[in-house]
Amino acid sequence: MEKIGLPKVLRFLIAFGYRYFFLLTDEAERAVRAWRMRGGELKKFRFGDISRIVLSIFMRSVKRAERIGNVMRMRGLYGENN
Repeated sequence: MEKIGLPKVLRFLIAFGYRYFFLLTDEAERAVRAWRMRGGELKKFRFGDISRIVLSIFMRSVKRAERIGNVMRMRGLYGENN
């Protein structure tokens, strides 16, 4: 990506997004599986069900991002110079 002239920040975001896309899909599958085990049916998928699943995925993602941020700071990755 460096050869085609993308800025460093954009390259970082693309790589980071690609890496965590698969983690987010796993979280989504886990949330849907848990919803189905609690009695949810795909034929009766309501807006309230979708919002709870999305909120669950969002909260897990925020917690994961906080943990990753803490680890990066502990390793000395503070900003633009790293």
